[in-house]
Amino acid sequence: MSISTLHKGDDDDDDDDNTQNYNVIYSSIPKSAIKMDNRIESVKKWQSQWEETRKGAITKAFFPSVESRLTVNLNLSPNVTIIMTGHEYIPS
Repeated sequence: MSISTLHKGDDDDDDDDNTQNYNVIYSSIPKSAIKMDNRIESVKKWQSQWEETRKGAITKAFFPSVESRLTVNLNLSPNVTIIMTGHEYIPS
């Protein structure tokens, strides 16, 4: 498949010398691949931040890595959060 495109210049000039053919190649990347790449990059960034922070020592005892946290399906409740963070109950 090819397309014709006018060179930059006079728009009024319709000479064939001002056209050039380009081959157009379409490559389609599936949405799932883009989502997976985004997820991988996000987890890498999260892991880097997890390793750099000095906070969250109690939580890190439960989940030493981001991947270990992601493998667990948590139903967070105020009590679970209190246990995992080491914070006291905060009335709302």
